[in-house]
Amino acid sequence: MNLDRKQAPAFKTIDKIDITKAKQDVLDNGIKVYTLNSGSQELTKIELVFKAGMYYQKQPLVASAANNLLETGTKNYTANQISDNIDFFGSFFECAVDQDYATLALFSLNKY
Repeated sequence: MNLDRKQAPAFKTIDKIDITKAKQDVLDNGIKVYTLNSGSQELTKIELVFKAGMYYQKQPLVASAANNLLETGTKNYTANQISDNIDFFGSFFECAVDQDYATLALFSLNKY
């Protein structure tokens, strides 16, 4: 099928958008936890979200620098050791910072 790039597609209205709502729980220490069951995938994502974005920094680049340090190792483990342990389980870890929030996310297979 060839697309006619000179002819715009027909306009259609959207009747309904189904957005799955997250379930909210509150831990004993008052921290809110949101869970979302998005089907039968063999994957789990754990994401920690902190009010620690660029808005909260007192000097330029502090939020980004602090977030980047999270992937450079700890007192007991080098960055390579942490990475190897995460990779061993087929998992993926990422850190991000934006205007308002800093996030840490771990993607892992459910069996682990």
